[in-house]
Amino acid sequence: MRKAGPFVSILLLSIALPWAVLNLGTEGLLQSLRRVSTSVAVLVFLTLVANGLAAAYRFKFISEAAGHKVRFRQAMASVAAGSLGGAMFFQFAGQLMARSIVMRRGRMPFAAVVAVTLCERFASAALSGTLALIGLSTFSAASILTSRLAA
Repeated sequence: MRKAGPFVSILLLSIALPWAVLNLGTEGLLQSLRRVSTSVAVLVFLTLVANGLAAAYRFKFISEAAGHKVRFRQAMASVAAGSLGGAMFFQFAGQLMARSIVMRRGRMPFAAVVAVTLCERFASAALSGTLALIGLSTFSAASILTSRLAA
């Protein structure tokens, strides 16, 4: 399985790059890449890494709360496989299938993977909603204050 990782990455890149060139043209692709600043690219990368680590931690925490001992490495592999499965198939179904394949090695039954994934997705949605409401209230208050100061 470890030998397949680089192969899959190279395969996906060899599909994505020609697709981007076909849709944007070589010059359009290079122009789009030039528009992204280094700081934005680093910020996006760090945010994606943080999201993956947070999802793995949620999966591990909820699995252990449900009585299934999961190493962080297993949780990370499960989340990564779930992301790929979700990208290749319907999001939630692909995520469940890929996670169950990874967690089967850790002796976690499919029903437990479904329950843990549902709880993990709910926790993620609740956190996202809370952060969105905080952001909305913060930006709304700031825009009201700014408009009143300008008047």
